[in-house]
Amino acid sequence: MSTPTLQVRDMVELDETERKIFKMLLGTLDHYKLKTELRVAGGWVRDKLLGAECNDIDIALENMMGSDFVKMVEKYMKFMGEEVRGSAIIRSNPSQSKYLETARLRIFGTWVDFVNLRCEEYS
Repeated sequence: MSTPTLQVRDMVELDETERKIFKMLLGTLDHYKLKTELRVAGGWVRDKLLGAECNDIDIALENMMGSDFVKMVEKYMKFMGEEVRGSAIIRSNPSQSKYLETARLRIFGTWVDFVNLRCEEYS
């Protein structure tokens, strides 16, 4: 019995909704002249490279809390005439291994999670 071969793509291809989401996020940076870097991370990247369905997008923010960035995205979406539907803050809870606050926002029907980049030091 042979083992199935896993096909990994060498490039991420965005669908139309994802294009609109990333355009909205980059538009927010530009509109408010924010000096932060957005990094797409987590399972979304893995799933896109494997050609699998993705249910949400994870964004790591270089120097800004997710809750602050979500507020700005919501304001920008309203400014652009887009409906804002659904946001939440998931507080950090180290007792449950949840070390980073996560802000969630539904953009064009897709949940987008925002966390600040963490800095770890090892001895």
